[in-house]
Amino acid sequence: MPRLPGPVVAPLPGRPDRRRPAGRRPDAQRVVRLLVGLVLALTVLPVLGVAAADEAAEPLTLTLDEVSPQIPARGSVRVSGTITNTDDVTWTTINLYPFVGTEPITTASGLAAASETALDEVVGEREASQGPYQVIDRLDPGDTASYSFRVPVRRLALTGQGVYWFGVHALGQDDVGRDDVADGRVRTFLPRVVDDTASVPVAVVLQLRRRVRYETDGSVARLDTWTSSLDPDGRLGRLLRMAEGAGSSGVTWVVDPAVTDALTRLAAGNPPRSTAPTLTPEELDDATASPDASASPTPAQPQPTDEDDVAQEEPSGTASPSDEDSAPEEEEPELDAATQAAADAAADYLARLQVLADQGQEFLSLPYGDLDVAAAALRGRPGNRTVADPRQSTTADPSASASPSASASPSASASASASSSSSATGTPQPGETVTVEPDEDATDEPTDEPAARTAASYVPTTGQDWFDAARFRAGNLLAGTTTRTMPVVAPPGGYLSGRALRLLGNRETVLLTDDAVRDEGLRTDGVAPTTVSVAGNRVVLSASAVLDGGPDSDDRPSTLSLRQRLLSEAAVRSATVAGEDSDAVQPLVVVLPAWFTPEDPDTFLAQLDLSWTDPDALTEATAGGGGTALRRNALVYGRAAASAQIEAGVFTYAQRLAAAGAGLQDLLTYNDQVGSDVLDEALTDLGYGWRRRQTAISRAAFASTVGLRSSIGGVTISAPPGVTLSSATGRFSATVENTLDEAVTVQVTASTDADLAVDQPDAVTVAAGGSATILLDATAVTQGVHAVRLVLVDAAGTPTGATVTVPVRAAAVSDVIWLVMGSGVVLLFGAIAGRLFRRVRRARATAREARTAGAAPAGTDHADQDQQDQQDGHA
Repeated sequence: MPRLPGPVVAPLPGRPDRRRPAGRRPDAQRVVRLLVGLVLALTVLPVLGVAAADEAAEPLTLTLDEVSPQIPARGSVRVSGTITNTDDVTWTTINLYPFVGTEPITTASGLAAASETALDEVVGEREASQGPYQVIDRLDPGDTASYSFRVPVRRLALTGQGVYWFGVHALGQDDVGRDDVADGRVRTFLPRVVDDTASVPVAVVLQLRRRVRYETDGSVARLDTWTSSLDPDGRLGRLLRMAEGAGSSGVTWVVDPAVTDALTRLAAGNPPRSTAPTLTPEELDDATASPDASASPTPAQPQPTDEDDVAQEEPSGTASPSDEDSAPEEEEPELDAATQAAADAAADYLARLQVLADQGQEFLSLPYGDLDVAAAALRGRPGNRTVADPRQSTTADPSASASPSASASPSASASASASSSSSATGTPQPGETVTVEPDEDATDEPTDEPAARTAASYVPTTGQDWFDAARFRAGNLLAGTTTRTMPVVAPPGGYLSGRALRLLGNRETVLLTDDAVRDEGLRTDGVAPTTVSVAGNRVVLSASAVLDGGPDSDDRPSTLSLRQRLLSEAAVRSATVAGEDSDAVQPLVVVLPAWFTPEDPDTFLAQLDLSWTDPDALTEATAGGGGTALRRNALVYGRAAASAQIEAGVFTYAQRLAAAGAGLQDLLTYNDQVGSDVLDEALTDLGYGWRRRQTAISRAAFASTVGLRSSIGGVTISAPPGVTLSSATGRFSATVENTLDEAVTVQVTASTDADLAVDQPDAVTVAAGGSATILLDATAVTQGVHAVRLVLVDAAGTPTGATVTVPVRAAAVSDVIWLVMGSGVVLLFGAIAGRLFRRVRRARATAREARTAGAAPAGTDHADQDQQDQQDGHA
């Protein structure tokens, strides 16, 4: 086949064709030139860049540590900060002057443009009518000095209401001399709103979020990090101090219930996951006898943990034991120093949260574990549930802090009738061995009836399952408190995919950044509406510009910079500045980042309460209509956000962990809570906080799954190495051994070939450390060896992993074979009897003939007579 010609590339017009002929290598000189150029680029250019930067950098660096939140109608503006000599020469007689902008900024778009203004650009006039406001006599290289002064408002050339530039200029003298150009400067935004007849609603949202990780035994991991974070100067501690300093100002909390749940565990001494009974035998029997018992995943009432609550739960008519009769209580083990410190810090934190709730601060509840909702939406089709939606249960108590993995109809024990008195009269005692025989009255017909012990497991599979479980688990009571909450979906970055909205019900408020919605004429002077309706979901938009801070802010703005930008954004949304009829008149919603820790948390929120601002809770500030109706495709969800989502593999590990917990719960007789606890752990593995540490949390989930499966493997089954049936129907035994510390309820299922039938035995309860011998009825159809596989299953009918194979030899067969053999024997003996009857009859006939004829005449041929007798004998 001929080769096709390659593409023809023509040289550019006016330029020679410098294409290198095929197969020719670049010459050595060209390589050398490239290397020299590369060396120059790596050495000379950076030096030139540093020199240019040094030339442009100001020798004196100023900071603003404190400034008045606004320009008051009268009085003065307070300002303080530091000045540092970053030059290599000494500066003297450094005069400090305030400056203010010449014109107010009245729109949000104007604020955005102003924040991008270069530092050395002139944005206002220096106020020098009374000379310098402060003088620094001398500042050697590297030295820092503080400054502080007041600026009377009457000296500022103000032209109206809005947002003004405000800052400080430093003019000093070095070895060259002095000029009128500022040698250092710092600036910020100061709002001025004199008319306070129409206040601006301001809703500040605090985020109580944190990664929650559990050890393989179910205890909270990394206690030292919790203790440091809960410290008054830790991140969570400063967050609490900020809310406590709000005074009468409205504050809204967005809380991951898994965090307060972990705090509750820490306050209780951080116990490991418990398999101890949460049900009494009486409660279990009542649940079994109840006709309304259902396997639907409805929530269980939380078990009392306080001694007073336990006393109240005793059945009526039963007297509690007296102090003399009661056994002495075991002293709780003393906690180690680290656990005790975490317990004290967690208990104090929860108590202070309760005080804030009592004062009227608002609490919104995220899906449990801060579920990555956008990632969950990719796990199957939204709306597709593989298990019943726990929110649809009519018996659910929405105030209960429970998991859908628990059941409102606690699992009942189906102990089979036993020959031993212990198993027949009650629950087997720890370490006891019982024998379970088949029920003589039971029919051999197969039945579809489930075991009496009802499964209470809830294992999410699809993304809709996970969201339902997370939302239901969050409930409407904050763990560790009596605080009521309302549901919210608020991604940490403020972005959510349109697909994720399909997972939500109509009760959730969605809290996003205003950058998460495409503009398309939605904004007025840079202000987006506070509330919109996206595909029927109410979406509240927070002002993302606030997080940019003031001018010259870094990626994480300072406390003062963020505060001044917040107040400035509120000012341009006021009717006084924007105009009463402007669509820019909107409430201001600000979601403070989870990383935000103000330098002075005790006063930050209180400083937002001005005469023209109205700090309020989120629901109050945004009350009203649903806003502009938008489609799902109006949401902006970029590739960066999509690529950072929790991956499918992590969901798989979480599902296996939840399944292991449900399997352990379905195995235990008197515990209906361990599956819920494990589901909580699985939900925390799917939170937004693990997006950057997905490998680590996957390994943790795998390790916990292995530990749970090891516990399930503590229940084993064994059988004789071989069984021979002495008749067509016979019995053989299997032994179930329980090495766990709690009683378990199991059932044995048998599978074999079509020529052997094994009856299904009843479920059996095996005491802690005990064993049970189960007798199985087998019926053979044909002779031979039949392999019978015995599988141990839990209350849900799920195999526990314990199996044994028993070879059963059928030495005798069924009644059909006996019928055939009996018929053959009957035919044989019938033939013999018939032959004997004919011989006797012939002999008698011959005798009669002889008597009738008398003696034989002479000359009779005896040979003929003998032949006749021989023929008769053959006959």
